[in-house]
Amino acid sequence: AYAADLESTALPTPERQARAATDTARTLLAAGHVPAAYVQLQLLERAAPQEARRPSVRALAAEVAARRPDLPCITAFTRRTAPRPARDGHTY
Repeated sequence: AYAADLESTALPTPERQARAATDTARTLLAAGHVPAAYVQLQLLERAAPQEARRPSVRALAAEVAARRPDLPCITAFTRRTAPRPARDGHTY
C-alpha cells in the first residue's frame, strides 16, 4: 500500500528512483504479485539502466522470469540486464 503512494519521480536522483523500484519489486514478488514486480523492474531500467545490471536486480528478474515466463518481453529484459564482458576481460 505504501509503494502505491510513492511518487518515485520526486526522488532526487535516478539511482534513488531505481532503488525504490527495486525494493518495491522485491516486496511485490515476495507477496506473489509477479506482474507488478516486473512493472517495477521495467521502471527501474528506465530510471537508471546501469542499476538494472546489479546482481540483486538480475536475481529478481530471473525469479520473475522463472515464475512467469509468459510475461511480455521478460526474456529480452533478462538478456538486456545480463552481465556484459568489458574490454578489460572482466564481467560487469
